[in-house]
Amino acid sequence: MTDLKLSLREVIAAKKAELAEKSAELDRAWAELTELERLAASLNLVDSVASSTPRPPPNSLPLLDHVPSAPDTPTGSATFLWATNTFGMLSDSYRTHPNSPFHKLKHRVRNGYIQIIDKLVADIGDRRLSSLDADEIMRLYNKWAEGGKYAWGHALVGKMRLLFGFGMNVLKDHESTRLSVVMSKMRFKIPEARTERMTLEHVNAIRDAAHRHFGWHSIALAQAFQFELMLKQSDVVGEWVPASEPGLSDIFKGNEKWVRGIRWTNIDENLILRHTIFGGRRHEPKEIEIDLKKAPLVMEELSLLPASHPRTGPVIINDVNGLPWSQNEFRRKWRLVANEAGIPLTVKNMDSGKAEAAIPRTVPSGQIRSEGI
Repeated sequence: MTDLKLSLREVIAAKKAELAEKSAELDRAWAELTELERLAASLNLVDSVASSTPRPPPNSLPLLDHVPSAPDTPTGSATFLWATNTFGMLSDSYRTHPNSPFHKLKHRVRNGYIQIIDKLVADIGDRRLSSLDADEIMRLYNKWAEGGKYAWGHALVGKMRLLFGFGMNVLKDHESTRLSVVMSKMRFKIPEARTERMTLEHVNAIRDAAHRHFGWHSIALAQAFQFELMLKQSDVVGEWVPASEPGLSDIFKGNEKWVRGIRWTNIDENLILRHTIFGGRRHEPKEIEIDLKKAPLVMEELSLLPASHPRTGPVIINDVNGLPWSQNEFRRKWRLVANEAGIPLTVKNMDSGKAEAAIPRTVPSGQIRSEGI
Protein backbone atom coordinates (compact mmCIF):
# COMPACT_ATOMS: atom_id res chain seq x y z
CA MET A 1 0.00 0.00 0.00
CA THR A 2 2.87 2.37 0.82
CA ASP A 3 4.45 1.76 -2.60
CA LEU A 4 1.12 2.46 -4.29
CA LYS A 5 0.73 5.77 -2.43
CA LEU A 6 4.26 6.81 -3.34
CA SER A 7 3.71 5.92 -7.00
CA LEU A 8 0.45 7.85 -7.09
CA ARG A 9 2.09 10.90 -5.55
CA GLU A 10 4.86 10.77 -8.15
CA VAL A 11 2.30 10.63 -10.95
CA ILE A 12 0.40 13.58 -9.48
CA ALA A 13 3.60 15.61 -9.05
CA ALA A 14 4.69 14.88 -12.64
CA LYS A 15 1.27 15.83 -13.99
CA LYS A 16 1.29 19.08 -12.02
CA ALA A 17 4.72 19.96 -13.40
CA GLU A 18 3.53 19.22 -16.95
CA LEU A 19 0.41 21.34 -16.54
CA ALA A 20 2.40 24.19 -14.98
CA GLU A 21 4.69 24.29 -18.03
CA LYS A 22 1.73 24.32 -20.41
CA SER A 23 0.06 26.99 -18.31
CA ALA A 24 3.17 29.19 -18.52
CA GLU A 25 3.17 28.89 -22.31
CA LEU A 26 -0.48 29.94 -22.41
CA ASP A 27 0.27 32.83 -20.05
CA ARG A 28 2.95 34.15 -22.37
CA ALA A 29 0.62 33.88 -25.37
CA TRP A 30 -2.22 35.66 -23.56
CA ALA A 31 0.16 38.38 -22.33
CA GLU A 32 1.36 39.02 -25.88
CA LEU A 33 -2.26 39.08 -27.12
CA THR A 34 -3.20 41.58 -24.41
CA GLU A 35 -0.38 43.90 -25.45
CA LEU A 36 -1.39 43.62 -29.11
CA GLU A 37 -4.99 44.50 -28.22
CA ARG A 38 -3.81 47.52 -26.23
CA LEU A 39 -1.69 48.65 -29.17
CA ALA A 40 -4.65 48.18 -31.50
CA ALA A 41 -6.83 50.24 -29.18
CA SER A 42 -4.28 53.06 -29.17
CA LEU A 43 -4.41 53.05 -33.00
CA ASN A 44 -8.22 53.01 -33.06
CA LEU A 45 -8.23 49.51 -34.55
CA VAL A 46 -10.37 47.94 -31.85
CA ASP A 47 -13.13 46.94 -34.26
CA SER A 48 -10.73 44.81 -36.29
CA VAL A 49 -9.40 42.97 -33.26
CA ALA A 50 -11.25 40.22 -31.40
CA SER A 51 -10.62 41.99 -28.12
CA SER A 52 -13.67 40.49 -26.50
CA THR A 53 -12.14 37.03 -26.36
CA PRO A 54 -12.41 36.02 -22.70
CA ARG A 55 -9.24 35.06 -20.92
CA PRO A 56 -9.29 31.74 -19.05
CA PRO A 57 -9.59 32.14 -15.28
CA PRO A 58 -6.25 32.18 -13.41
CA ASN A 59 -4.94 29.16 -11.59
CA SER A 60 -7.45 28.43 -8.84
CA LEU A 61 -5.24 26.05 -6.86
CA PRO A 62 -4.91 27.07 -3.19
CA LEU A 63 -1.93 29.30 -2.50
CA LEU A 64 0.00 27.22 0.01
CA ASP A 65 3.52 27.56 1.31
CA HIS A 66 4.06 23.93 0.34
CA VAL A 67 2.23 20.70 -0.36
CA PRO A 68 3.06 18.46 2.62
CA SER A 69 2.36 15.15 0.88
CA ALA A 70 4.17 15.99 -2.36
CA PRO A 71 7.22 13.85 -3.12
CA ASP A 72 10.56 15.19 -4.20
CA THR A 73 10.73 16.34 -7.81
CA PRO A 74 13.61 15.41 -10.13
CA THR A 75 15.35 18.64 -9.11
CA GLY A 76 15.49 17.44 -5.51
CA SER A 77 12.94 19.77 -3.93
CA ALA A 78 9.29 19.41 -3.03
CA THR A 79 6.52 20.65 -5.30
CA PHE A 80 5.82 24.25 -4.25
CA LEU A 81 2.81 26.48 -4.90
CA TRP A 82 3.91 30.00 -4.04
CA ALA A 83 1.62 32.94 -3.33
CA THR A 84 2.25 35.86 -5.71
CA ASN A 85 -0.90 37.99 -5.38
CA THR A 86 1.08 41.08 -4.39
CA PHE A 87 4.52 42.41 -5.23
CA GLY A 88 5.61 41.77 -1.64
CA MET A 89 4.61 38.10 -1.93
CA LEU A 90 6.59 37.80 -5.16
CA SER A 91 9.61 39.35 -3.42
CA ASP A 92 9.32 36.89 -0.53
CA SER A 93 9.14 33.98 -2.98
CA TYR A 94 12.27 35.22 -4.77
CA ARG A 95 14.21 35.27 -1.50
CA THR A 96 12.97 31.92 -0.18
CA HIS A 97 12.14 29.62 -3.10
CA PRO A 98 14.65 26.73 -3.25
CA ASN A 99 15.17 27.21 -7.00
CA SER A 100 15.64 30.97 -6.84
CA PRO A 101 18.92 32.33 -8.28
CA PHE A 102 19.00 34.60 -5.23
CA HIS A 103 20.72 31.83 -3.25
CA LYS A 104 23.63 31.70 -5.73
CA LEU A 105 24.55 35.38 -5.36
CA LYS A 106 27.73 36.30 -3.55
CA HIS A 107 27.29 37.90 -0.13
CA ARG A 108 28.13 41.47 -1.24
CA VAL A 109 25.99 41.24 -4.39
CA ARG A 110 23.11 39.72 -2.44
CA ASN A 111 23.20 42.59 0.04
CA GLY A 112 22.97 45.04 -2.86
CA TYR A 113 19.95 43.18 -4.23
CA ILE A 114 18.28 43.21 -0.80
CA GLN A 115 18.72 46.98 -0.47
CA ILE A 116 17.02 47.64 -3.80
CA ILE A 117 14.26 45.03 -3.38
CA ASP A 118 13.50 46.34 0.13
CA LYS A 119 12.94 49.79 -1.39
CA LEU A 120 10.57 48.30 -3.98
CA VAL A 121 8.64 46.44 -1.29
CA ALA A 122 8.40 49.61 0.82
CA ASP A 123 6.89 51.47 -2.14
CA ILE A 124 4.69 48.85 -3.81
CA GLY A 125 4.82 45.74 -1.64
CA ASP A 126 1.09 45.75 -0.98
CA ARG A 127 0.15 46.34 -4.61
CA ARG A 128 -1.53 43.46 -6.42
CA LEU A 129 0.39 42.42 -9.53
CA SER A 130 -2.84 42.65 -11.50
CA SER A 131 -2.95 46.40 -10.77
CA LEU A 132 0.40 47.08 -12.44
CA ASP A 133 0.80 47.96 -16.11
CA ALA A 134 3.19 49.86 -18.38
CA ASP A 135 1.77 53.28 -17.44
CA GLU A 136 2.07 52.61 -13.70
CA ILE A 137 5.60 51.21 -14.02
CA MET A 138 6.69 54.29 -15.99
CA ARG A 139 5.08 56.54 -13.38
CA LEU A 140 7.05 54.75 -10.65
CA TYR A 141 10.28 55.05 -12.62
CA ASN A 142 9.79 58.79 -13.14
CA LYS A 143 9.21 59.18 -9.41
CA TRP A 144 12.35 57.22 -8.50
CA ALA A 145 14.50 58.99 -11.11
CA GLU A 146 13.25 62.46 -10.17
CA GLY A 147 16.03 65.00 -9.75
CA GLY A 148 18.33 63.25 -12.21
CA LYS A 149 18.61 60.04 -10.16
CA TYR A 150 18.56 57.95 -13.33
CA ALA A 151 20.97 55.32 -11.99
CA TRP A 152 18.73 54.71 -8.97
CA GLY A 153 15.59 54.58 -11.09
CA HIS A 154 17.28 52.21 -13.51
CA ALA A 155 18.38 49.95 -10.64
CA LEU A 156 14.83 49.73 -9.29
CA VAL A 157 13.12 48.91 -12.60
CA GLY A 158 15.95 46.46 -13.30
CA LYS A 159 15.07 44.52 -10.18
CA MET A 160 11.38 44.65 -11.13
CA ARG A 161 12.31 42.96 -14.43
CA LEU A 162 14.30 40.38 -12.50
CA LEU A 163 11.44 39.57 -10.11
CA PHE A 164 8.84 39.31 -12.86
CA GLY A 165 11.20 37.07 -14.85
CA PHE A 166 11.62 34.86 -11.79
CA GLY A 167 7.86 34.69 -11.33
CA MET A 168 7.41 33.73 -14.98
CA ASN A 169 10.20 31.16 -15.32
CA VAL A 170 10.34 29.60 -11.86
CA LEU A 171 6.87 30.12 -10.37
CA LYS A 172 4.97 29.86 -13.69
CA ASP A 173 2.82 32.77 -12.46
CA HIS A 174 0.24 34.36 -14.77
CA GLU A 175 0.63 37.99 -13.70
CA SER A 176 4.44 37.79 -13.50
CA THR A 177 4.44 36.48 -17.06
CA ARG A 178 2.23 39.34 -18.24
CA LEU A 179 4.40 41.95 -16.52
CA SER A 180 7.62 40.36 -17.79
CA VAL A 181 6.30 40.74 -21.34
CA VAL A 182 5.17 44.31 -20.61
CA MET A 183 8.60 45.33 -19.31
CA SER A 184 10.38 43.65 -22.22
CA LYS A 185 8.77 46.32 -24.45
CA MET A 186 9.63 49.25 -22.16
CA ARG A 187 12.72 51.45 -22.39
CA PHE A 188 14.15 53.68 -19.67
CA LYS A 189 16.77 56.40 -19.74
CA ILE A 190 20.21 54.84 -19.36
CA PRO A 191 22.36 56.66 -16.77
CA GLU A 192 25.52 58.21 -18.12
CA ALA A 193 28.68 56.23 -17.47
CA ARG A 194 31.00 57.66 -14.84
CA THR A 195 34.06 59.25 -16.40
CA GLU A 196 35.95 60.20 -13.25
CA ARG A 197 39.47 58.80 -12.98
CA MET A 198 41.97 58.60 -10.18
CA THR A 199 45.19 60.43 -11.11
CA LEU A 200 48.72 59.90 -9.82
CA GLU A 201 48.43 63.28 -8.08
CA HIS A 202 45.27 62.09 -6.31
CA VAL A 203 46.95 58.88 -5.19
CA ASN A 204 50.04 60.61 -3.82
CA ALA A 205 47.88 63.15 -1.97
CA ILE A 206 45.81 60.33 -0.41
CA ARG A 207 48.92 58.40 0.60
CA ASP A 208 50.46 61.49 2.19
CA ALA A 209 47.29 62.37 4.13
CA ALA A 210 46.83 58.78 5.30
CA HIS A 211 50.38 58.67 6.70
CA ARG A 212 50.87 62.21 7.96
CA HIS A 213 47.43 63.30 9.18
CA PHE A 214 45.72 60.07 10.27
CA GLY A 215 48.43 57.45 10.77
CA TRP A 216 46.35 55.00 8.72
CA HIS A 217 49.27 53.44 6.84
CA SER A 218 47.16 50.52 5.64
CA ILE A 219 44.97 52.87 3.59
CA ALA A 220 48.04 54.27 1.86
CA LEU A 221 49.25 50.75 1.04
CA ALA A 222 45.81 49.65 -0.18
CA GLN A 223 45.54 52.76 -2.36
CA ALA A 224 48.86 51.94 -4.02
CA PHE A 225 47.79 48.35 -4.71
CA GLN A 226 44.45 49.44 -6.16
CA PHE A 227 45.86 52.17 -8.39
CA GLU A 228 48.96 50.55 -9.85
CA LEU A 229 47.55 47.04 -10.14
CA MET A 230 44.03 48.16 -11.24
CA LEU A 231 42.35 46.07 -8.55
CA LYS A 232 38.98 46.54 -6.88
CA GLN A 233 38.85 47.34 -3.19
CA SER A 234 37.46 43.89 -2.32
CA ASP A 235 40.30 42.17 -4.21
CA VAL A 236 42.86 44.06 -2.13
CA VAL A 237 41.26 44.63 1.28
CA GLY A 238 39.00 41.56 1.19
CA GLU A 239 35.61 41.32 2.84
CA TRP A 240 33.86 39.81 5.84
CA VAL A 241 31.11 37.36 4.90
CA PRO A 242 28.93 34.92 6.87
CA ALA A 243 30.86 31.81 7.87
CA SER A 244 28.33 29.74 5.92
CA GLU A 245 29.34 31.37 2.60
CA PRO A 246 31.54 29.41 0.15
CA GLY A 247 35.28 29.92 0.42
CA LEU A 248 38.06 28.82 2.75
CA SER A 249 39.42 31.03 5.52
CA ASP A 250 41.35 30.77 8.75
CA ILE A 251 40.31 34.23 9.98
CA PHE A 252 37.03 34.44 11.86
CA LYS A 253 35.20 37.12 13.85
CA GLY A 254 32.02 35.93 15.54
CA ASN A 255 29.93 34.25 12.86
CA GLU A 256 31.84 35.89 10.00
CA LYS A 257 35.00 34.97 8.10
CA TRP A 258 37.42 37.03 6.01
CA VAL A 259 37.96 36.16 2.33
CA ARG A 260 39.27 37.47 -1.02
CA GLY A 261 41.91 39.98 0.14
CA ILE A 262 45.65 39.82 -0.57
CA ARG A 263 47.64 37.60 1.80
CA TRP A 264 51.36 37.60 2.37
CA THR A 265 51.41 34.04 1.02
CA ASN A 266 50.28 35.49 -2.33
CA ILE A 267 53.64 37.30 -2.63
CA ASP A 268 56.71 35.12 -3.21
CA GLU A 269 60.38 35.81 -2.46
CA ASN A 270 60.79 37.45 -5.89
CA LEU A 271 57.93 39.85 -5.13
CA ILE A 272 55.62 38.20 -7.64
CA LEU A 273 51.98 38.57 -6.62
CA ARG A 274 49.75 35.63 -7.52
CA HIS A 275 46.16 36.33 -6.57
CA THR A 276 42.65 35.25 -7.48
CA ILE A 277 40.33 38.14 -8.29
CA PHE A 278 36.64 38.15 -9.16
CA GLY A 279 35.10 40.12 -11.99
CA GLY A 280 32.46 40.29 -14.68
CA ARG A 281 28.70 40.14 -14.26
CA ARG A 282 28.95 36.63 -12.83
CA HIS A 283 31.86 37.49 -10.54
CA GLU A 284 33.87 34.57 -11.87
CA PRO A 285 37.36 33.91 -10.45
CA LYS A 286 40.47 34.78 -12.47
CA GLU A 287 44.05 34.20 -11.42
CA ILE A 288 46.53 37.03 -12.03
CA GLU A 289 50.30 37.27 -11.75
CA ILE A 290 52.03 40.64 -11.30
CA ASP A 291 55.66 41.61 -10.71
CA LEU A 292 55.49 44.07 -7.82
CA LYS A 293 59.02 45.30 -8.56
CA LYS A 294 57.44 47.14 -11.50
CA ALA A 295 55.01 48.92 -9.18
CA PRO A 296 57.03 51.75 -7.56
CA LEU A 297 54.19 53.03 -5.36
CA VAL A 298 53.53 49.57 -3.92
CA MET A 299 57.26 48.98 -3.37
CA GLU A 300 57.60 52.31 -1.57
CA GLU A 301 54.65 51.57 0.70
CA LEU A 302 55.94 48.08 1.50
CA SER A 303 59.30 49.59 2.47
CA LEU A 304 57.53 51.95 4.88
CA LEU A 305 55.94 49.13 6.85
CA PRO A 306 57.45 48.93 10.35
CA ALA A 307 59.34 45.82 11.36
CA SER A 308 56.55 45.04 13.83
CA HIS A 309 53.97 44.74 11.03
CA PRO A 310 52.87 41.09 10.67
CA ARG A 311 54.19 39.28 7.59
CA THR A 312 51.57 36.56 7.77
CA GLY A 313 47.84 36.60 7.05
CA PRO A 314 46.20 39.61 5.35
CA VAL A 315 48.49 42.30 3.92
CA ILE A 316 45.99 45.11 4.58
CA ILE A 317 44.90 45.25 8.23
CA ASN A 318 43.19 47.91 10.32
CA ASP A 319 45.85 50.08 11.99
CA VAL A 320 43.90 50.14 15.25
CA ASN A 321 42.72 46.59 15.92
CA GLY A 322 45.01 44.54 13.65
CA LEU A 323 42.07 42.80 11.93
CA PRO A 324 41.15 43.03 8.26
CA TRP A 325 39.01 46.06 7.45
CA SER A 326 35.29 45.75 6.89
CA GLN A 327 34.41 47.18 3.50
CA ASN A 328 32.05 49.81 4.88
CA GLU A 329 34.56 51.04 7.47
CA PHE A 330 37.37 51.11 4.92
CA ARG A 331 35.27 53.19 2.50
CA ARG A 332 34.27 55.59 5.28
CA LYS A 333 37.84 56.10 6.47
CA TRP A 334 39.12 56.35 2.89
CA ARG A 335 36.66 59.19 2.25
CA LEU A 336 37.90 61.04 5.33
CA VAL A 337 41.46 60.73 4.03
CA ALA A 338 40.42 61.80 0.52
CA ASN A 339 38.62 64.87 1.89
CA GLU A 340 41.72 65.85 3.89
CA ALA A 341 43.79 65.41 0.71
CA GLY A 342 41.45 67.71 -1.26
CA ILE A 343 40.11 64.99 -3.57
CA PRO A 344 36.81 66.03 -5.26
CA LEU A 345 33.72 64.27 -3.96
CA THR A 346 33.04 63.05 -7.50
CA VAL A 347 36.18 60.90 -7.32
CA LYS A 348 35.52 57.71 -5.39
CA ASN A 349 37.60 54.76 -4.22
CA MET A 350 36.04 52.67 -7.01
CA ASP A 351 37.86 54.92 -9.50
CA SER A 352 41.22 53.66 -8.24
CA GLY A 353 41.22 50.84 -10.78
CA LYS A 354 40.89 53.14 -13.80
CA ALA A 355 44.54 54.06 -14.12
CA GLU A 356 45.62 54.93 -17.67
CA ALA A 357 48.92 53.08 -17.35
CA ALA A 358 48.93 50.13 -14.97
CA ILE A 359 51.45 47.41 -14.23
CA PRO A 360 51.21 44.54 -16.75
CA ARG A 361 49.55 41.41 -15.43
CA THR A 362 49.66 37.89 -16.77
CA VAL A 363 47.33 34.95 -16.30
CA PRO A 364 49.26 31.76 -15.49
CA SER A 365 48.48 28.75 -17.61
CA GLY A 366 46.60 25.81 -16.17
CA GLN A 367 43.53 25.55 -14.00
CA ILE A 368 42.27 28.47 -11.95
CA ARG A 369 43.02 27.71 -8.34
CA SER A 370 41.05 28.57 -5.25
CA GLU A 371 42.33 31.29 -2.92
CA GLY A 372 44.90 29.86 -0.53
CA ILE A 373 44.90 30.20 3.23
